[in-house]
Amino acid sequence: MVPGRSAGVPEWLDMIKQEFESLSHEFMAAKAQREEYESKINNQVQEMEIFRRTLFDLERKHEAMKGQYH
Repeated sequence: MVPGRSAGVPEWLDMIKQEFESLSHEFMAAKAQREEYESKINNQVQEMEIFRRTLFDLERKHEAMKGQYH
C-alpha cells in the first residue's frame, strides 16, 4: 500500500459497486412509485370522464323534460 492512501483499488471498486447497487435500488423504487402514481392519475382521469359524460346526459335529459312541460 502506498503511504497516504486509505484504500486500495479493490476497496474502491467495492465502494463503487455498493454505491451503484444503492442507486440502482433507489431508481427501481422511484420507477415503481412513478408507475403507481401514473396508474392512480389515469384512474382518476377515467372517473372524471365518466362523471363528465353522466353530467352531460343529465343536463340533456333535463332540457328534454323542460321542453315537454313548456
